[in-house]
Amino acid sequence: MFRVDSMFISKGNETIKGVVYEDGKLLPILPSAKLLAARQYQYFFEQLRQLSRLPEEHFQIHYFELISKFAEYVQLLPRKSGEVLGSLLNLSLERALRALFHFAEEYPEAGALERAALFSAALLVDIAEIAVGQKIMITDQEGRAQVEWQPFSGPMTLQDNGGFYRLIPLSNHLQRTQRSVRLLLARQIMPNELFFWIAQFPEIFAEWLEVLEDDEGGGGRFRKILQLYETPVFTSPKVNLPASDVPLQNSPATEYGEMFLRWLRQAIANGEITVNQADSNVFMTQDGAFVDKALFKQFVATFNLSTSPLVVYAQFGELFGLKRTSSLDYRVDQITAKNNSVLKNFLGQTNIEAIKAREGALLTAAGILFGSSVPAVAESIRAVSQARRLSLLNLSAQKNAPKHRM
Repeated sequence: MFRVDSMFISKGNETIKGVVYEDGKLLPILPSAKLLAARQYQYFFEQLRQLSRLPEEHFQIHYFELISKFAEYVQLLPRKSGEVLGSLLNLSLERALRALFHFAEEYPEAGALERAALFSAALLVDIAEIAVGQKIMITDQEGRAQVEWQPFSGPMTLQDNGGFYRLIPLSNHLQRTQRSVRLLLARQIMPNELFFWIAQFPEIFAEWLEVLEDDEGGGGRFRKILQLYETPVFTSPKVNLPASDVPLQNSPATEYGEMFLRWLRQAIANGEITVNQADSNVFMTQDGAFVDKALFKQFVATFNLSTSPLVVYAQFGELFGLKRTSSLDYRVDQITAKNNSVLKNFLGQTNIEAIKAREGALLTAAGILFGSSVPAVAESIRAVSQARRLSLLNLSAQKNAPKHRM
């Protein structure tokens, strides 16, 4: 891929370090008009107009609309974990403008269509980063999760149920499908007029796809230009885009929940808390990672907190919106093998010696706890919601009830 590994954004002769995202903090969902309001972006558009060879009416459709939509998708997201806020937006714009500048120098005969196609491909090269390796929860101003953002359904501005968002790292999320994700999101963001204009010309369309498919064997002009991005040749024109000055906001409704999550991740990683053992309080189930309520008591006692374990538990649920998805107050049945046919319909097993009931929270995205090292499913565990459990038990009781003769 064509990337710039920098935590800084240049501004004249000065290098300014931006703000790095902190786990658990909130960012506001912003429209493109606010994301692109700084005067440096206006100068960026002036440079782009000169290179586009398009009249203003068509420039608005093929460039301004594309960039505005792109900004509403990427918001202030870092390009990678640990990079500064807004780096995905700024580095993508920088790459696309410089690519177009060098393309125009290398191929001065190139027309407006080729220039727009090259610019859009260069802009969208890293678009998969919004969906790969993280989940994004849309929250209210207190930090309560309202819904998980689904990039394939549209930008955050169209799914704004609370006004803010939180990033949740998830190292293995969609990694294997990154190329497909990139193409799908690129098509969503491309204005129809621009996409169909490019698609009418097979050779130009093939070059556009070659970049977005990351075709290492491709030798088209677009890919050739972008391969220069990390070389000294690719340092002009000067692109002075501003670092974000939007402050991170605290999340009072999930403060203890975030603390618990950090503690639990670290304790699992260093082996202080076991997984899938007979005496464990964390299990990998077919439905996700189960966290027993006992751990919330352990957490409060470990740090001698003045708050209740129930408060920590509730706030942990608010981090992910677990109550709304029936993943809070989950029931786990820990089973050991022998024969017991009474619960066959409920458990789907015939060999049962004993059942130990547990309650806790279920994280369907197990990578939130385990990173890329998700353990195997514990065969002795079955997790179901309380409502489902009662339904199955009632059904089993009806089937086993004695039948009265008339």
